[in-house]
Amino acid sequence: MAYSKPGNVWHYNWLKLGELTGRRFRMQCLSDSSLHFGWIDQINQPCLKIRLTSPREIRNGDFFQVEASGSEKTICFMGQILKNDPENTILNVSSDIIESALDTETRVKCKDMPGIVRYKHGTAQFSVEDLSKKGIGGFCDANIEKGLVIEVQVQSPEGVIKLSGVVRYSRADRMQPGIFRIGIQIYNSDRVSQARLRRIFASNLEE
Repeated sequence: MAYSKPGNVWHYNWLKLGELTGRRFRMQCLSDSSLHFGWIDQINQPCLKIRLTSPREIRNGDFFQVEASGSEKTICFMGQILKNDPENTILNVSSDIIESALDTETRVKCKDMPGIVRYKHGTAQFSVEDLSKKGIGGFCDANIEKGLVIEVQVQSPEGVIKLSGVVRYSRADRMQPGIFRIGIQIYNSDRVSQARLRRIFASNLEE
């Protein structure tokens, strides 16, 4: 793990960040924990020009934890929105830049993956928003208790995926009344579903 410091190390880490131009990123708002996704279009130290693809509203002055991943590394830092409009969103890097090897916590954005979850009170509609090697996150029309073991079945571009997991969090989505953002840690899935999840993760990571 490398931390940015004054002088050559700072410059070195900005060069590393520059290698991720054109890559996807995800960022989480510190004030409300909402997730946002997009692309890094341009880097002009100490700012990034980014292109957001998620429809959620952000405001000038908002602070975010940002994560961008290449094929072999992940770079994380704190950032603040300086300017936000449809053509020109500027993010100021306001912390050390941390580089680490790609790990199981790296998430990729997913789409076209609707499904259902089964839990002790019945079933609920679910759609996958992001995926890591250890879990999935998405939107659900039920507030499912943290720590509950659930079964998930989703339709994906690779085919049907079935898994079991533990709900790690469930919180109301401020943009969609009656909808909850949930995170699920995967603990069991069949070999076919595992292979499909790996292909989806890899294909979205490289986009």
